[in-house]
Amino acid sequence: MTLTSIILAGGGGSRLWPLSTPTRPKPFIDLAEAGGQSLLHATLDRMARCLPQASRSVVCSPALAPLVETCFAERGDTDQLRLILEPEARNTAPAILLATLTCLAEDENAVLAVLPADHLIQAEATFQRALHNAVAAAETGKIALLGIVPTKPETGYGYIETDPGAAPLAATPVIQFVEKPQPAQAQRYLDSGRFFWNAGMFVFQARTMVEAFRQCRPDLLEAVAAYRQGDGNAFARCESISIDYAVMEHYPETVVVPADLGWCDVGSWNALHDLAQADRHGNAVHGQVTLHDCANSYVRGAEKPVLVMGVQDTILVDTDAGLLVMRKNRDLKAGLALAARNHQPVLDQGATVKPDEQPRQEARPWGRFQVLNQSTNSKTKRIEIDPGQRTSLQRHQHREEQWVVVEGRARVVKGSDTLNLKPGDSIRINRGESHRIENPGTEVLVIIEVQIGSLLIEADVVRLKDDYGRAVSGQAAL
Repeated sequence: MTLTSIILAGGGGSRLWPLSTPTRPKPFIDLAEAGGQSLLHATLDRMARCLPQASRSVVCSPALAPLVETCFAERGDTDQLRLILEPEARNTAPAILLATLTCLAEDENAVLAVLPADHLIQAEATFQRALHNAVAAAETGKIALLGIVPTKPETGYGYIETDPGAAPLAATPVIQFVEKPQPAQAQRYLDSGRFFWNAGMFVFQARTMVEAFRQCRPDLLEAVAAYRQGDGNAFARCESISIDYAVMEHYPETVVVPADLGWCDVGSWNALHDLAQADRHGNAVHGQVTLHDCANSYVRGAEKPVLVMGVQDTILVDTDAGLLVMRKNRDLKAGLALAARNHQPVLDQGATVKPDEQPRQEARPWGRFQVLNQSTNSKTKRIEIDPGQRTSLQRHQHREEQWVVVEGRARVVKGSDTLNLKPGDSIRINRGESHRIENPGTEVLVIIEVQIGSLLIEADVVRLKDDYGRAVSGQAAL
């Protein structure tokens, strides 16, 4: 049996706008509340401690894959990176099914622990025990959910009802799922002691989940299986639907493991305000912020000083992507919809990544590179190769590249040819063509590389030969 943590990393970048954006959604933004790191970093750290025997895979879109790669590179975990790319955003049911079929193809006894990449959990020891109990339940053929002990009559979450005698951390059969109740109903759920928040964390055998889809949504199973078999348009035929609506509310073999985890889905600015260390007036600030005569407010500044006077119950967030000012407990989604209609570029899904959103310079054994610009189908890099060093011999499956020598001299292997290039020379590397760059000189070689293709990630490489002892045959190169 193989155990895999499946981390769902995606989103539209709207729930914490303007700090999160379509090109850098919530899992990838650094938060003081997450220890100054990104929520994806925090999730990977947590899973490494709580389920160390499990391998880790990240499900995301091709557009977000470079951000995941950067996260793993910053952690020094590039060799552990495994991406499962969903070609279309179709909510959690198709995404989880895609990961399930991928793991099942490798091990018919595979067990998956599926978790969002953007949650905070404070009671980590309890989380670890809950996970282990959920794994044990999954091994008996159940789909196990982690149920969060509610702390307030929250109307924005789904609830799971179970037996009133359910013991903490014990896997107990699910009676029903209830979506986002009205306030009075949510209060009754809180008072009853038998309802738990559905946090979207699941543990199951891969073959159990496939059987659940076969019973509940065979159309999704057929479409995702066809996509994996080479039908490039099949995934787009999937209905955009959550795993709860598609499967969990209908499949009988489900259990819940109740746990008090100190959990937060970081789903709104109000939630971040609740997590922050507020002063005696209920204010929390980040950046160069000065408050005067303010109460119960959250103010986040960027580089310039911010002065706020005479406000209460207010959220104010200033970033390069935009400025948000709203009363607490208002619906940000409605305001963003209005902004998108009046100022379309604000939330343009196809926007080019801004310089402040670019990955940092990444070191390699032969030198270093930095992403200068990226859009949906193109990426521009500055590559520096140290004297006497060379990249691996490799080829790309989904992109072509154009290189321009800026400084130094380059020796380039292109298929069966070897060429010597000087500053100003350029060369095109076709899709599937083997290639290598070498610096035979005594100065740093600088090359500008432009990639064009449908999958612009470092994992789109077949490494054929390498001077530095790195794995070959399909491992991430460069």
